[in-house]
Order: sequence, then C-alpha cells, then structure tokens
Amino acid sequence: MQIPQPRDLLANARLLCWSRLPVPLTEPPVFKQMADHTPDVDRATGSQTRPLFGFHTLDENLQRLRQEAMPEIVMLQPRPAEKKPGLQRYDPPKSCVDMYEILQNQANLVQLAGLKIGPRVREPQVFQLSEGHSAEIPEGYLGRAILLSQYEARFRMRRGNYVSQQEIWKPDQELYFDGRLVACVPYTKFSLAIYELVPV
Repeated sequence: MQIPQPRDLLANARLLCWSRLPVPLTEPPVFKQMADHTPDVDRATGSQTRPLFGFHTLDENLQRLRQEAMPEIVMLQPRPAEKKPGLQRYDPPKSCVDMYEILQNQANLVQLAGLKIGPRVREPQVFQLSEGHSAEIPEGYLGRAILLSQYEARFRMRRGNYVSQQEIWKPDQELYFDGRLVACVPYTKFSLAIYELVPV
C-alpha cells in the first residue's frame, strides 16, 4: 500500500490557512485550555466549540537547539512566492528540523484526554505573523510550535464566535493548538509542524 506523502495530505486537507482578523475590543471570558483538559464539545453535532491549546516546557536538548537556531533565523530571507499579507515564510534551518525530530519521539508528553498525537503530516516550517494576523489548524490536527525569539509573545485563540483571553507564550515553551492563533504583537516568528490527532 502506498503511503501518502505530506504534500498530498496538505493538498487534500488544506491544513494551514492564514487570514486577517480584528483584535477584539472587549475582553472575552477567561478560558485556559491546558494539557489535562479537552475542549468543550457540541453534543448535537459532535464538533468542538472551543479551540484546543496548551503549553509544554521544552527540555534541555530542545532549548539548546532553539538557541542554536537563533543566529540563523536572523539571517533568513522570506520566500517571495509564499508571501501573503501578514505572513512571511522561510526555509527552516537544520536545527529547527532537529527540534521536531525530538518532539516526534516525545509525542505523547502532551497528554490529551481521549486523544493521542498521531503521525506528522507537515514538516516543520518557519513563519512570521504580523500583529492581528492568524494561523489556523483545523479540527482533527494539532499544530506544535516553538517560538523563535528571545522575548515572549502574546496571542489569542479563536474558533467561530469564541475568542480566548490574551495568552502569554514564553520562549522556553512548546505551544500546541488547533483552531486559529491570532498574533497580538508584531513579528511573532515560530517554527511549526502539524500532526494528526488520533482518538484513543
């Protein structure tokens, strides 16, 4: 049986979408979705009503690789063919790819009730979001991102009419999420890979 390639899966599932979103003027209800919780589910449709997201502290090896990537990240040039409003895409340095080889072996460190992290369906790629722009991961998949900055980033999670409070993403944390991640600060640069979510 032929195994589908990541590019085929991406073409069929349209796993990553980018759009311009307004930053809410009012503070939404407090919501923090961490690793030992599952999102609210609409029982009538079986669909998720809130995005899933959480943080996991990077181990020493991942911290080292992230630091090694920083000088290379500064020198990266965006790929013109991939540029969209609010988004820049870059070819990732080897240290970014190595980070996700480690994460691949530690896939189940992120404990999700009723779910486990399945195979990787998109190789790691470096992105930069402008303030107010977003990255979206659809239901059934999980984005795993490592911040490529010495400073913390701020963001909100969005799905449909739901918008989370502003969250803080620290440099020593892996961020995992589905739904739409909206950047609340300029120049949010991160390495992102996408995995399938498998029911247990």
